Amino acid sequence: MAGADRKESKKDRKDRKRSKKSKKSKSRKESKSKKSKETKKPLALTSQYGARGIITPADIFTKDAEFRAWMMEIKNISTDSIDMRTTKELFAEYMEDYNTATLPHEKFYDMNAWDRATRGASAPSARPGEETIDFSKDEEQLRSASKGSRLAGVQLMYTADELASLRKLQEDRIAADRLRKMGFQPKDSMGVRYE
Repeated sequence: MAGADRKESKKDRKDRKRSKKSKKSKSRKESKSKKSKETKKPLALTSQYGARGIITPADIFTKDAEFRAWMMEIKNISTDSIDMRTTKELFAEYMEDYNTATLPHEKFYDMNAWDRATRGASAPSARPGEETIDFSKDEEQLRSASKGSRLAGVQLMYTADELASLRKLQEDRIAADRLRKMGFQPKDSMGVRYE
């Protein structure tokens, strides 16, 4: 029976080894699942990522107004006093805040939309029966009125024939001056008069 005890003990040893291996594999699986759960938690915290859109370093020119406003108001940095390397580093920081939707104000996302919204909210509303002011129409009315008054007040001093003779005289003077500059003496018969 001593041999049988050995066999059983060998058998028990094998079972123990198998159970240890299964326990190790179970613990490995559990640790992997815990790690995967831990990595999922930060993703859940950043559910706002891309909520306002995603920008890349290539968008430095399209988001220039917003970026410069962010630099001046948040970072208190003059945009004229920094070099290109610093600008790129600051844009990387701005880009991270933009992509995670953690900028402190709406205007840093879209300056034009924010400007339109604030102008629209602060503009006085037209009362019923009152006309709203349209500056483009006012300017057009002023232009048409000034054209009409200019044409009405102009009196022609010369007739068409007199204007043609004056134009001819000017052309002759220019031709005589060209000849003098080239070193020639213009003829007196050209009829150029300087009055």
